[in-house]
Amino acid sequence: MSEEIPSDEARLPRLSVAHATDSTRVRSADLEACVPLLEAAQNRLNALQYDGHAGFLSLNWRGWQVGECVQVAEHLAGLADTMLLLGIGGSALGGRAIRAALGAGAAAGRRLEVLDTVDPAAVHRCLEGLDPSRVVVAAVSKSGSTLETVALLQICIGWLQDALGEDWATRVVVVTDAERGALRKLAEEKGLKSLPVPPDVGGRYSVLTAVGLLPAAFLGVDVDALCAGADAQKAEVLRQDLGRNPAWQMAAVHHCWRRHLSNTVLLSYSDDLLGLAFWVRQLVAESLAKIGTAGERSGWTPCVARGPADQHSQLQLWRDGPLNELFTVLYVEEFEVDPPLPAFAGSEGLQGAWLEGNSLGDLLDASRRGMTASLLESGAPVMELSLQRLDAASLGALFVLFETTVALLGLMEQINPFDQPAVEDAKAYTARLLGGSDCEDAGKSAETLLEPDPQ
Repeated sequence: MSEEIPSDEARLPRLSVAHATDSTRVRSADLEACVPLLEAAQNRLNALQYDGHAGFLSLNWRGWQVGECVQVAEHLAGLADTMLLLGIGGSALGGRAIRAALGAGAAAGRRLEVLDTVDPAAVHRCLEGLDPSRVVVAAVSKSGSTLETVALLQICIGWLQDALGEDWATRVVVVTDAERGALRKLAEEKGLKSLPVPPDVGGRYSVLTAVGLLPAAFLGVDVDALCAGADAQKAEVLRQDLGRNPAWQMAAVHHCWRRHLSNTVLLSYSDDLLGLAFWVRQLVAESLAKIGTAGERSGWTPCVARGPADQHSQLQLWRDGPLNELFTVLYVEEFEVDPPLPAFAGSEGLQGAWLEGNSLGDLLDASRRGMTASLLESGAPVMELSLQRLDAASLGALFVLFETTVALLGLMEQINPFDQPAVEDAKAYTARLLGGSDCEDAGKSAETLLEPDPQ
């Protein structure tokens, strides 16, 4: 199979998987043998999409999604220069990823703050550091009943009321189910601006709906380019061709190595893509870790690492430890600013003075390649995923690539990549422990499980 995915779109990610197949455990022939499984998984994904259960690949970006998000965002930006995003999990990680990757190019003076915790100290610090007269609040929850988000919104409404009186309602927007849930009811009762989350798109797959597009548009990100990149990548991931489809290749590599490994490490050599890496972590963890009908457990433990910092703190384990990781090395080839290192008087005595004439980008690239060589020497499987440059289009493409890869991998392994039963159980336990009257059985179970061991 080819080492590099060909593409007419320079901004699409390029995937190299040759290193992952240079092994006595997994070879190119093993990946080729996955084609029937991939074809079946692709057909199943298409059917789920048609039936309204997996809509992340059929979003109408040129319909209400972009137009209304931009309209609402610009209205809010006319009121305040800071958006405070309230959410948890997939409702917040997409916004974080977009801010980290593209926030440096935000419209003048605009900023995005994300509150995805109910830690009282953290919430207090966040609100103490903001001027409510310069803030709009976006509460994001697909169900509209996520306890953490509802609680944070209650706090923020009181905070806004103290500063603005009844004008607080002009500063709040909700992103939630179009028809039901506590947030939808609140929006209708108080006349709040609102945007819907499509019913066929799960929370962790929703970054390219209003969940991510609203904060992106508020920051001034080119959401048309974000969606154009996603569209271009969609054309690639729908190819039924292992040699040309990066999602098929990533899914096949993970499927083959699953017999030998349990950890998948996304090692980012771009600080701007760390937010994306944490978004991927949830996508993998919630989608692929399931208990089958026979009680068997499946899934990968997703890890996020930052190069070169974690190269200096984790590489010893990765190379000489249990050899339990599959690595995806993510990097950007071009930087907008990367001047050469200057010479200065007395530098001759410094170790590494020979760096003169190179740039920090050169050092980062050599560090990445040196780390990869060390991993390969130990027999660890490594994939490399690169962007020519990081912009809105390439970020949109990355979102679609990872979403499709994870969905296909789950379907290849006969699990549902779109549910999260363990998360729902924990939500029920939490609600009942706080007095939720409709979760009585869950509350009793939680109290029993939390009782000290009598021995």
